[in-house]
Amino acid sequence: MIALPLMILAIDNDDDRAFITQVYLEYRKLMYAVAMNVVRDPQIAEDMVAASITEMIEGVDILRKIKTSRMRSYIAAVVRNNSIDYVRKRDRQGKYVFIPDDEEVINQIPAEGAVDDRLLQTVEIEILRKSVSMLPSRERILLQMKYVDDMDDKAIARTLNIGQDSVRAYLSRARRQLLKIIKEVDENG
Repeated sequence: MIALPLMILAIDNDDDRAFITQVYLEYRKLMYAVAMNVVRDPQIAEDMVAASITEMIEGVDILRKIKTSRMRSYIAAVVRNNSIDYVRKRDRQGKYVFIPDDEEVINQIPAEGAVDDRLLQTVEIEILRKSVSMLPSRERILLQMKYVDDMDDKAIARTLNIGQDSVRAYLSRARRQLLKIIKEVDENG
């Protein structure tokens, strides 16, 4: 059983508490991964997740309006921004602050969205890699021939000595099975 942060349990409105709980349970691994990528410290990463949850609770009405397809990006941005703010504040309080004055160095800093996209892509690739490895070998080989080796259905049928219609059916089943595994891996890690 997963322990919920106290700030979620303290929400008075039952609907808001249920909604934030669902968001937390669905995206907790993503939030932690984003925070760890920025702060590089497990304790601080947990603090950044908690700070982000607090921010989301305060803006629950805005959070409810976000489309499901954009939710991952929004949550990753909230956590990343909180983590970056923390690092900047920590660095300002430290003795040494690095402020690049070389325009070439400044231009090499990736855009905000590029960092989010790369991080999300890395997390999603790892989930996909883990999920594909859990497929039976026949399905894994079929998907590799189709999407990695870029073979058409006719070439796959010749290689595996099966009918072209069978290739489409097998690929369809393999994709459904992979999607089911991806959902399980994403939920359970």
